[in-house]
Amino acid sequence: MKAELMRAMMDLQALRQLQPGKTMVSQQSSAFSFTDMLEAALSNQNSEQQQSTVTVPPINATNETHTSPVVHTRSASYSSYSLEIDGYIEELSDKYNVDPKLVHSIIKQESGYKSDSVSGAGAMGLMQLMPATASYLGVKDPFDPGQNIEGGVKYIKQMIEKYDGNTELALAAYNAGPGNVDRYGGIPPFKETQNYVSKVMGNYLA
Repeated sequence: MKAELMRAMMDLQALRQLQPGKTMVSQQSSAFSFTDMLEAALSNQNSEQQQSTVTVPPINATNETHTSPVVHTRSASYSSYSLEIDGYIEELSDKYNVDPKLVHSIIKQESGYKSDSVSGAGAMGLMQLMPATASYLGVKDPFDPGQNIEGGVKYIKQMIEKYDGNTELALAAYNAGPGNVDRYGGIPPFKETQNYVSKVMGNYLA
């Protein structure tokens, strides 16, 4: 575009120089006029090009911020994969002010979330309540998930309070009875009870 403009201006200057009666002064003046015209034309052209320049934002630029939806999922360590059982645990843990994670850990160790589980010693249901303990806690049907969980949560709450919030002693009492914990002044030296406390606490703190 600049070359075409310069060519046209030079043609115009050449035509002016061919006109008769031109003096040195007029030719010099004409040369000045040509220079001024050329600079003005180039200046105008540059100005127009600058005005026509448009800044294009990057393709990915946007005023909106897109974030991935947050999906809340329950850890497999604290789920029975049963909405009914999970619901009872949440409700009754809240009722007795016990950490639901602890209740899940006890049930996982005691019965593996099997509501019809019966141990060799006769403990029954999800939280493996012995018949005398179930009766003491007011549980009429130890195989009913709701009744069994309420009895078990109520019992572990009593043990937590008895041992001033010491979760390990409360678990030892849940497994071996508070009489043995009191007798030995701590976790009884029974391999079964020691393993029980270790596994439940491991799941609870995982």
